[in-house]
Amino acid sequence: MKKVTCNDNSLCTTDTCDAKTGCKYTNITCIAPNPCSVIQACDKNIGCRFSPKNCSTGDPCRISTCSMTNGACTPEDNICIDDNECTSTVGPGVFAPIDCTGGNKCKLQDCDKTTGCLNKDKNCSDGSFCSDDSCDPSTGNCVYTPKDCKDTNACTDDSCDSTSGCKNIPFNVTERCNDGNQCTLDACDATTGCTHTNITCNNTYQDPCIEVYCDSIEGCKAQPKTCVYEGENPDCYISFCNEGKCVDEELESCELTGLIAGLVGGLAPPIIAAIVIAAIVGAGAIGGGAYATYTYGFKGEFTNKSDIYKPETQVGKNEAFDRHSVFDQPPVGTKPGNPV
Repeated sequence: MKKVTCNDNSLCTTDTCDAKTGCKYTNITCIAPNPCSVIQACDKNIGCRFSPKNCSTGDPCRISTCSMTNGACTPEDNICIDDNECTSTVGPGVFAPIDCTGGNKCKLQDCDKTTGCLNKDKNCSDGSFCSDDSCDPSTGNCVYTPKDCKDTNACTDDSCDSTSGCKNIPFNVTERCNDGNQCTLDACDATTGCTHTNITCNNTYQDPCIEVYCDSIEGCKAQPKTCVYEGENPDCYISFCNEGKCVDEELESCELTGLIAGLVGGLAPPIIAAIVIAAIVGAGAIGGGAYATYTYGFKGEFTNKSDIYKPETQVGKNEAFDRHSVFDQPPVGTKPGNPV
């Protein structure tokens, strides 16, 4: 006899065979694995199905847990978390954006929900290298302060280029520091700026009777040393330079005139003596005659402007010119007998 196999292909039944009635299929009883599991149903393909026990309280800020011992629900406070670093809880299940500025209006409200505030500053750049750009934290307004390009060198022109920044270029000292005075050396000191130092005129004549001086317009110049006779009877004396010193010397013609005056004065009344002296001088008996009134004045000026005091008529004839070698070789740019 062939044996009968009873199988209804369901995991929810127990398959047996009764000799009288044949195959028998009896539903199984599902038993929960723990007190917190609830039997749902039995699926013929997977068998018994279970779900967690529902302990919900209906309050989003309170949760209930199931005791694995007895299956009882125990309510607990719920910590509400939205997994967003840019929000904070302000009420049951209510979240609000956090403040990323800290009261500083120059901070941006930029936030990443994973990392939080990005701590970004407001961009106040104006694109110019000639300003210091900043932001006022109380107002949030951008502030643009002109850049100070002044350096510590007084000999530079300080400026600013918006594309490259500060420029400190040395200026032309010859043009900027020229004071128009030929007697100063113009230069520039980095601390004080333009300087004007008096120059020293060198005496290249190697003659102690030549003096050098400086003229603000023409620069260094030379002139014979000025000697002026200040004694009595100035018409009969000449003062000239010798080895750098002024020397007073009586003219020979005046010595002869005085001698004749004494002789004639002893023989005739004064009026006769004067006439005789005048006649002698007028006749040229006293060598050179009228040049006895020669006096040397400042910068080549003469007290008598007649031709007999001009160098070209007196050199070799008048001792006032012949005695002083300066007139033989005058400084460059001067005329004989008329120093600079």
